[in-house]
Amino acid sequence: MDSMPSSSSPMLEFVYENFTYMLGIMIVIFGILVYIHMADVTFEMPMTKTKKLVIETMEHRKGGKNDSDDDNNSSTNAAPVVAPVTENTLLTPPIDLEKKLKSGFCNMHATKGSSATDIDNECKVFGKASCLNTDCCGWVVSADNPDGMCRYGSKNGMTFGYDDSGKKIDVDCYYYKDSKSKSGPRCS
Repeated sequence: MDSMPSSSSPMLEFVYENFTYMLGIMIVIFGILVYIHMADVTFEMPMTKTKKLVIETMEHRKGGKNDSDDDNNSSTNAAPVVAPVTENTLLTPPIDLEKKLKSGFCNMHATKGSSATDIDNECKVFGKASCLNTDCCGWVVSADNPDGMCRYGSKNGMTFGYDDSGKKIDVDCYYYKDSKSKSGPRCS
């Protein structure tokens, strides 16, 4: 390594002295790139929560602020008259994401192989309306829970007959979608 002439620039001396290290690093980086390509590794962004989105057409409405053809004749003190926005004037109707998510709730758990206990715990979070929108949850009214609770079940009844403490659930009413089974004193 001492055979380099002394009149060359410091940068060339650095490259000459460290060429083997640089070559090694380049080979490692190239190897990683080849592995990523051959193993078909992808770097995807994770799914995020979405919100309800309303898209308006922004069409010119009669009686609006810019209704006058002649800007010089408009009164500056007059309050603008704006037509109310209704669902019919929207480009696309609002999406009821909650209803779509709840109806796909059971399919999601079926495809990811969730246990019955996990699904039951997820069902317990739902209110009555959301519970009755699913295909795998039912609304249970019992002596211990007269207001009702959403539990994992089907049209035949709830899956678990015992609560978290191991006590048998005495079911007065069981609602599944639009049907009601078992009529008791707390049923409405």
